[in-house]
Amino acid sequence: MVDEANELRMSSECDMMRAVALLEGVRDAFYAVGDDWRVTYFNKACQDYFHIPRDEAIGRNIVEAIPGVPQRILDAIGRALGGRSQEMEFRSRFSDRIISFQAFPIHRGCGVTFRDVTDHRMLEAEAFVSAAELSTIYESAPVGLALLDRDLRYVRVNAALAQTNGVSAQGHIGLAIGEVVPDLPPHIAEKFREVFATGMPVFDLEVSGATAARPGEMRTWIENIAPVRQIDGRVQSILVSVLEITERKQAEARVKLLLDEMNHRVKNTLVTIQSIASQTLQKNTNLQQFKEEFESRLVSIAKTHDVLTAQNWDGAELSDLLKGELSPYAAEGRVRMVGARVRLTARVALAMGLIAHELATNAAKYGALSTANGEVTVEWTVDDGVLRLVWQESGGPPVQPPQQRGFGSKLIERSVARELKGKATLDFAPEGLSCTVQIPL
Repeated sequence: MVDEANELRMSSECDMMRAVALLEGVRDAFYAVGDDWRVTYFNKACQDYFHIPRDEAIGRNIVEAIPGVPQRILDAIGRALGGRSQEMEFRSRFSDRIISFQAFPIHRGCGVTFRDVTDHRMLEAEAFVSAAELSTIYESAPVGLALLDRDLRYVRVNAALAQTNGVSAQGHIGLAIGEVVPDLPPHIAEKFREVFATGMPVFDLEVSGATAARPGEMRTWIENIAPVRQIDGRVQSILVSVLEITERKQAEARVKLLLDEMNHRVKNTLVTIQSIASQTLQKNTNLQQFKEEFESRLVSIAKTHDVLTAQNWDGAELSDLLKGELSPYAAEGRVRMVGARVRLTARVALAMGLIAHELATNAAKYGALSTANGEVTVEWTVDDGVLRLVWQESGGPPVQPPQQRGFGSKLIERSVARELKGKATLDFAPEGLSCTVQIPL
């Protein structure tokens, strides 16, 4: 029996020594208080924190051992002595630092442990601010952003991408990319998987498809794919940035089309100018007269070009072309134009500009506009896609049919027939020239 008692005593002493070594070795401050409120244990961390030697603290009442203990601490110790554990954080009056405090019941007393958590709380606050900043940047970014897991399912989506795809940000979560963008080409998904496999980012990946935001409309995006790694370096997810370039691609296509069309038009214009020069030269052996007529026709072409340029060569209003040629006489009230708004393509506008110039020049030299009382009426209608324009002169000198067709007449007839696939009829009635033009629009 004696041996057993000794063994029990020795085992208890060993346990006590291990417990003391543990309490002395930990970085947390720890002291124990008996049910008589006297300090029964005071570890090294407590000595360092309070700058009170252990021997001066043990055996004394807690209020005497640690002067200035706040009332809230004494209240917590009292509740722990009564069997209820306590936990709190507060700013210490001893160190002006944030302290994490615990008081818990033990045999015939309570234990008190505390630690300085100021740095930890500051790191948490900094991490919270950084996370809030990153979240704000993520949500307010003007480009679409998505976080995808290894199954290529959405983990997070920002507002810009949700608007692009026509699905709410929350509605994306858990869906595969093919469920949100059904027309996504297979090789795009392979690029995503490639980033998981290699850990290498992919930049400037052009993607086309349709989304629920604009069903049936093919749109184009530039995507950048970057790996998101765990601490061990393993790619956990991928971040995809999406910048829509649909309008840019359309603009590029329009510019190319415009350049091609301009190239074609410039060639046609040069051919027209060459023909005008040749025909004008045949008619006029006098160099000065040739110069005047040729320049007037070039000015007419330039006027039509100005009208088209103002509209980005997207077409021109018929009335604008006529006003450009007849403006000097319109100001005198000698020109009347009647017709609804008709927009002509650039090709038709160029031809109609020349036709109007020839008619106006002829009227000013020989026809109704060559006298003080002459008038010109231009009326037009559109029926079943066919423009019908009638130029009617009146009040001028009597008209006599020419013995042979002049260059102006030939230019009108050929321009309408060849360029516009229509028909032009000139009527040299005595009371005034009449010209009827019919062209398909």
